Amino acid sequence: MLIKEAHAIAGSIGYPSKMPGTSYGISAKACITGSKLNLVEGSTCHKCYALNGNYIYPSVEKAHAQRIAGIVHDLWVDAMVVLQSRA
Repeated sequence: MLIKEAHAIAGSIGYPSKMPGTSYGISAKACITGSKLNLVEGSTCHKCYALNGNYIYPSVEKAHAQRIAGIVHDLWVDAMVVLQSRA
C-alpha cells in the first residue's frame, strides 16, 4: 500500500514533540464516557480542553472525522502499519 492510500484510509498521524513516537487524534466528542463525564462537575473530563480551543477549527474537525470513518475500513490496520513504518 502506498502512503497516499494509507492517508486516504486512516488520515494523518501526529508527531508530538513532548512524547516519543507518534499519535493518532480523534475528537473528544467521539469519547463515549468522556462526553458524559464532561457534564459532571469535578470529574476528570469536566471542562475538557479537547472540546475547545484549537480542537474546534474546521480543519481539525475534518481530520478527526476522517480518522473516525477510517477506523471501520477493512484496510485500516494495514494503513496504520504503513504510516507507522514511515514515521
